[in-house]
Amino acid sequence: MEGPWWTKSVELKYGSQFYYYYCKQRGRIENNHNLDDIMQTVMDHIKAEKMYDPRNPSIAILGEPLETLLNVKYCAYSDLLKFVKRHFRGQFPEIDFNKKSNRTYMVDFSDTDETIRVYKKHVLEDFNLSDMFVPSKELREVMLSIETRLDPNQEAFHLKDIFLTVKQYLLVNKTRLYDVRNMNVAIIKGELLEKAFKCMCFGSSQLPRLVLSEVEPV
Repeated sequence: MEGPWWTKSVELKYGSQFYYYYCKQRGRIENNHNLDDIMQTVMDHIKAEKMYDPRNPSIAILGEPLETLLNVKYCAYSDLLKFVKRHFRGQFPEIDFNKKSNRTYMVDFSDTDETIRVYKKHVLEDFNLSDMFVPSKELREVMLSIETRLDPNQEAFHLKDIFLTVKQYLLVNKTRLYDVRNMNVAIIKGELLEKAFKCMCFGSSQLPRLVLSEVEPV
């Protein structure tokens, strides 16, 4: 019986820069590699060098040599394997880490959807998109910084409109807020959104939770 994906044996591209990096971090030359050992070695290095957003530690901010080796600067821990596996020999199967629909985590809904499901404080909750919420002063500033149909004199907004406006803000400013090497992480250091979300960067799956932390129900 095949074991869990993290126990899988993999072969690094011998002689590659990543191979030498891995052996240096391990303190020895290794020819047999366990996927869990490789990933743990990379993550231990990130943590030891504090290569992450201190206000959002689930997002790594890679320095050298990892940024060059993995060709990415900002990366969620859950996405690290996607960049590391480029250094494996042969084909490595895609892994479905989350068998639930992405709609559970992303700000992605249709015109007919009435609720959005979001993890908040480690609990999965349903929020009615038509309910009225008052955004924080900082989030309100973000929402009104772009051209929208929102009434600037209005105090409360439908939750759906808040989500869509923040998403529109990210799209309008995407050339400034995203590194093309990884479009799953928004870089908001020095931006209005940093004041609202209180972090330097965040993963796309974190957006619903961050928005809900800055609104109050009416």
